[in-house]
Amino acid sequence: MFRSKSPIIFFGLFILIASIFTLYLLVIELEDNTSFHANSLKGVANLTNVDFNKNKLVGLTGEYEFYWKQLLTPTNFLDSTKKQLTGYLELPGLWNGFVLDGEKLKGDGYATFRLIIQVPDEDYYAIKVKEFDCAYKMWVNGVYLERGIVGTDELGENPNWKRNEIIFFSKDRVVELVFQVSNFVHRKGGPEDLMLFGKSNSILSYKHKQIAFSYFLLGILVIMFIYHYGLYIVREKEISNLIFSLVCFFIIIRLISTGEKIIYNIYPSISWGFLIRVEYISYTVIPPLMYAFMRCLFPDEFYKLYERIISFLCVVVVLIVVFLPVKIFSYTPLFYQNVVGLTAVITLIGLIKSVLNKRENSYLMLSGYLIFFIAVINDILYYNNLLHSAFLLPFGLFSIVLVNGFTLSRRFSNSFLTIEALTTELGKNNLELENKVEERTKVVLEQKQEIEKQAIILKETNKKLTEQDEFKENMTQMIVHDLKNPLNTIINLSMLEDFDDKNKIIYEAGKGMLNLVSNILDVYKYEKTSMNLSIEPIKLNDLIDSALKDVLFLGKIRDTEINCQKNNDIAIFVDYTIMHRTLVNLFTNAIKFSPLSGKVKIFTSIDNHELINISIWNNGPIINPERQKIIFDRYHSETIKDSVMLSTGLGLHFCKIAIESHGGNISLESNSNDGTTFTITFPIKNISNNDSKHSISENGEGDLNIKKSISTEDIEEILPYIEDLKRYEVYQVSDIFNALEKIKSINVKFQRWINLVAESVMQCNQSKYSKLINSFLDE
Repeated sequence: MFRSKSPIIFFGLFILIASIFTLYLLVIELEDNTSFHANSLKGVANLTNVDFNKNKLVGLTGEYEFYWKQLLTPTNFLDSTKKQLTGYLELPGLWNGFVLDGEKLKGDGYATFRLIIQVPDEDYYAIKVKEFDCAYKMWVNGVYLERGIVGTDELGENPNWKRNEIIFFSKDRVVELVFQVSNFVHRKGGPEDLMLFGKSNSILSYKHKQIAFSYFLLGILVIMFIYHYGLYIVREKEISNLIFSLVCFFIIIRLISTGEKIIYNIYPSISWGFLIRVEYISYTVIPPLMYAFMRCLFPDEFYKLYERIISFLCVVVVLIVVFLPVKIFSYTPLFYQNVVGLTAVITLIGLIKSVLNKRENSYLMLSGYLIFFIAVINDILYYNNLLHSAFLLPFGLFSIVLVNGFTLSRRFSNSFLTIEALTTELGKNNLELENKVEERTKVVLEQKQEIEKQAIILKETNKKLTEQDEFKENMTQMIVHDLKNPLNTIINLSMLEDFDDKNKIIYEAGKGMLNLVSNILDVYKYEKTSMNLSIEPIKLNDLIDSALKDVLFLGKIRDTEINCQKNNDIAIFVDYTIMHRTLVNLFTNAIKFSPLSGKVKIFTSIDNHELINISIWNNGPIINPERQKIIFDRYHSETIKDSVMLSTGLGLHFCKIAIESHGGNISLESNSNDGTTFTITFPIKNISNNDSKHSISENGEGDLNIKKSISTEDIEEILPYIEDLKRYEVYQVSDIFNALEKIKSINVKFQRWINLVAESVMQCNQSKYSKLINSFLDE
């Protein structure tokens, strides 16, 4: 059992460890990234009061000196005549929309930015430059950094996205930051991303954490991609594996082309134009693939029409990105982010519907998708500069990849475990067959004179194996059929809110399945060894009452009239548990094999004051003499014509074993005139009422004065039905229970009295029954 579950256990443990590690890194990143902001004023950031041991990283936010269409170097700022201040621009931000001479600037252009940073002490500091959608040059206290080629027109510019750090010494506790930016290829112009400032070791530590986490995610995603693509190759019918592997692939592409852009570590010379197209395509393709995957898992909750719509839009945007210039297709996110947001919401609604519909793995999928949904909303707000956080899509994608991977892996692991078990069983059977053939072959070689005899034996053996295989197949079909009916009953009733006797029917269905399983186990057990009986004196009437109580509801469902006539003060020495099940089997068969609205009689008789006979009669179809000879054999079965119910045949076989183990016997009589009667015989002995360990209590007569707690009007309302009850004998079970149901439907105040009457019927206590009826009729 442990081995069969070990793949799921270890995979779940892997996911737990990975999730904890991811959360740890995420907390570290957010802690480092949001510690403190400079909020500079008029190009000066005063950080003299900042404790860089506590606030390791500082965001260089605030007002920067802005020199539009001027490419200045630090030496130019030594001569005030060589520069002309345009104004102050809030960074991180864009110069798009900056008002100059009454007109708003567009994305094309170039400019110089300058910021003076005052630090608390002289030390080695560093600035983390994430990325600008263009080219830039940077000087910090004489240290120079360039990414791309800054130009004054499109031909002279060469943009670059690689992230870098610049380390410098803060002489005289002052840092001068000067950088040039140009953009002629993208719709957004200017340093859009936040620059981080801190001690050099803090900046490098932050960089290493970012790279480590990127490679960590990359490794997991590559494994997921290979694993699920391999599953698709093995079983091409499972298209969900192909879609999920494509999701992992495009997440990998987006991961290496964003953030720390680790693709530069693999291909340092990759062009900016190709890289930006890769990023945009990966962003465009993931939403329709994710929706298609969800639709494969929950087809009833996700719409095929919407899948076609977003797939069409995805193809259109991808074609625009591939064939049009960056300046044009960089506008596509303004439109496509609405598609992404709408798809995220529709997917969330679909998952909620799948949870409400109780689909398999829906809770797990919804929990992972919530993290992804939050990441999508965050990135949309961040892209539009409405939220200054970070791109969290890799975290969201990582969470849903883990959940999806676990869901698919668990499903396939279960399938593989089943196949493994079947393969093992088949190998075992093949090995046994090979051993038998080998033994037969040795006998043939050693005793050539008995070749014909051994051939006949082998032929008979093969025939028996074939018959046994056919028998197992038929037996499996019967057991599956017997279990399917009560299971369908339980499943269907569990979906209904208001249904009379719902719990009782479910209880009876479950009890029927338990009885079937018990018969299978006990027949196999007691055929190998004798029954170990716990003999004790049992009142026969109590034993019959207890068994009859377990089948009354079945009789009610089939509208069977059950009459029970018993002798008093008769004891038999039996195992109560075994004999109780035996009688339940016989009573159940009598009801099941009688027609709808049929009749069942239970009566006892005494032979020579030594033997007690318990007879169960019904008016069902006759059993022909040939079947009477084998009806008590194992796995003999009958079909109930009016309900297409099959029986495994274990019930009567168990009854025969149980009765014979008690020194009794069971017999059968069946003919077209008198119906069918099963009779069991046991030794008897008279005992007092207090001897029976399992007797049914007759308490309750103290409750006969229940009439005093009910109004006269309520009593008069049910008097006609009480008059009917007075005419019945206690063995007329069906008529009595029908009358009690009518009283219950008229007035629930009589529930206690109804329970007492039902108890007296199940005890076959005519005296108590009469007292309860007359308690309302007596003046």
